[in-house]
Amino acid sequence: MIGSVFISYRRDDSRYQARIIYTAFTEVVPREHVFMDIDSIPLGADFRRILKGWVDKCDVLLALIGPGWLNATDPRTGQPRLMNPNDFVRIEIAEALARGIPVVPVLLDGARLPDPTQLPDDLKDLVYRNAEFVDYARFNDDVARLIRKIQQGEPTVTSLAVAEVAVGSPLSTADRLEHDAWEAAVNQDTELAYRYFLEEYPNGQFSENAYTLIGFNKIDEARLPEAKKALFRSIHPITGEITSKAWREFWSECSDLLDEDEYHSLDAYIDFLEEYEDEAKKNPQHPEMVGGPPNPPEIKILE
Repeated sequence: MIGSVFISYRRDDSRYQARIIYTAFTEVVPREHVFMDIDSIPLGADFRRILKGWVDKCDVLLALIGPGWLNATDPRTGQPRLMNPNDFVRIEIAEALARGIPVVPVLLDGARLPDPTQLPDDLKDLVYRNAEFVDYARFNDDVARLIRKIQQGEPTVTSLAVAEVAVGSPLSTADRLEHDAWEAAVNQDTELAYRYFLEEYPNGQFSENAYTLIGFNKIDEARLPEAKKALFRSIHPITGEITSKAWREFWSECSDLLDEDEYHSLDAYIDFLEEYEDEAKKNPQHPEMVGGPPNPPEIKILE
């Protein structure tokens, strides 16, 4: 269930998209629980206090980020708006991050999350929040998906943070950007999104997966594409391995498509893989862990 929502946007960058998204949310949330425009700030009032007060009432903040969001400049000074502590957008997002409420970067028309080095200190945590991708070609569907995910309480922190813990150090800037782009493509899960990804990273670490998922999106066999895609969604972002959880989901979804030998051999493999993953967490340097788990059994429907 959605509580109160604050829509943060920059007028020169995304005022039209913001208005449509606002209207969509007011169809599922009482209008008085959706905050957006600064026009209602009374004359003479301290806008910093008003903005913080609005954000403090909200359960989730949507940070609309279009192609011009990062590089917007103040015409009076020529300096980046985000570097001004009194910038409306900076105040809104920084307050929400400080409160620890869900902050969802909504990437518009191919915009990317900035690198942390491009942001002031109080906004750096924004890059660790799970982003949603909204494209003009699928605007209504993308906004509907955004609303549905917030209603269902889906993740608010990107797996980038988990990935960095897994390797024991921060990812490089290039790896982080590719990881963010891959997360956005998988979240949208359309052929167009994967093709956008491949335009940016034709030979990246996730490119083969993108080509595979483009193919799966064209398969008409009932349920099988979703089961296959579930495997690739759960690939570990660093090791590239398919987890026991992903195999278990595939096994349960497609059990009636497996022959008897495949059914039992895959079930046994998943049991082994679960034990392997538990042991690898406890003792990653053990000789039996270093080479990685054995290959899964051959499954005809995955060939």
